[in-house]
Amino acid sequence: MFDKYGSVLGILALMIAGCGEPRQITSAEGDLALVVEGNNQFAMDLYEVTGEDEGNLFFSPFSITAALSMVYGGAEGDTRSQMADVLGVALDEDAWHDNLAALFDDLSGEHNRGYTLHTANGVWGQDGVPFVEDYTALLDDEDGLTALEQSPTAAQLEEWLGSMSEQTVQVTFPAFEMDVSIPLSETLVELGMTDAFDSTLADFTGMVAAQDMEYNYFVTSTRHQATVQVDERGTTATAATGVAIGVESADESHSFRADHPFVFLIRDMLTGTVLFMGRLEDPTA
Repeated sequence: MFDKYGSVLGILALMIAGCGEPRQITSAEGDLALVVEGNNQFAMDLYEVTGEDEGNLFFSPFSITAALSMVYGGAEGDTRSQMADVLGVALDEDAWHDNLAALFDDLSGEHNRGYTLHTANGVWGQDGVPFVEDYTALLDDEDGLTALEQSPTAAQLEEWLGSMSEQTVQVTFPAFEMDVSIPLSETLVELGMTDAFDSTLADFTGMVAAQDMEYNYFVTSTRHQATVQVDERGTTATAATGVAIGVESADESHSFRADHPFVFLIRDMLTGTVLFMGRLEDPTA
């Protein structure tokens, strides 16, 4: 027996990045490129919605994608279609999860790339919930400021990054630290993922067969917390996403002085995956 609004499934995706082993993936091609593109477009969509409010902003689209993809694996019908649209899923389910898992594993750990990324996924199911066999198998396998804010797209991001050239630059910007919590449920609903949060419309029969549900399962809450610290020693960033399923010095003279609000990314250079994204308006906040 379950309380009408009790949680029956909890999902957590945790990421810690800071300043080895060789990388297995050297570039994003084929199906993997579609996963990266989906994640990066999701990052732009999240930024467009969450960036409407003034103030500092920081989040990890990759952490959110990882957590929601585990929920997506148990969705059916319109709930599934809406989640796929929001996450940018452009592959069949097996291919999406296989390539996401491969990217997740490749990005994790220590590599000779100048950064370290530690990742962890956790899934907790309430005792007695009869999860369908296919779903449990899936979880076992998963282990210009104004212009940007007006119309952010993954394609636009790639165009801007592609127009840049590598050169030695003296960068001056303030040391800062952010600890940001995003109201993820409201944001995802605004992006179009509505049925998953509706106790009458949500369809998670891919997790638990309809005849085994005493009440209809739906997403009762999602939380995303991200922190970043930048100082003379380097950059450290962390992010955690939780989802609850319930019932009812330069050689040249180039320089960049960040004495005004700016957008920043932490991005894997080999695959182009946007791991973290943020905006700094007030370094003293």
